[in-house]
Amino acid sequence: LDSYGAFEDERTRESRIPELITNVTLTIGKHIKRGILGKHRQVFELLMCLTILSDSNILPSDQLGFLLSSDTPQAKQPQPTSSWLTNEQWNSLCHLSTITGFDGLAVDVEKRLKRWRDW
Repeated sequence: LDSYGAFEDERTRESRIPELITNVTLTIGKHIKRGILGKHRQVFELLMCLTILSDSNILPSDQLGFLLSSDTPQAKQPQPTSSWLTNEQWNSLCHLSTITGFDGLAVDVEKRLKRWRDW
């Protein structure tokens, strides 16, 4: 046992920790997916992905909150696209415009109505 301890230095342990976490996460996820109904597997996979992205600071918390929340505040600016967007969709778009990475989206939609509608 002493020779093993001398062989494995602190750098080796530190480099193995992320790999171990990944393997344990995948193994547990695989076993959980076996035990749940098919219609719930995609929801479980989505939640696992969002958790991993959030914990890795790849997905900012405000974006995660937007994805998971259905509560959208009333838009402050009037809806210019009543022909192809509902009020609820416009409110969501305006709320999304306040989230990091989507700054100015509602303004861009207002300026380029035809291009956005065609898209």
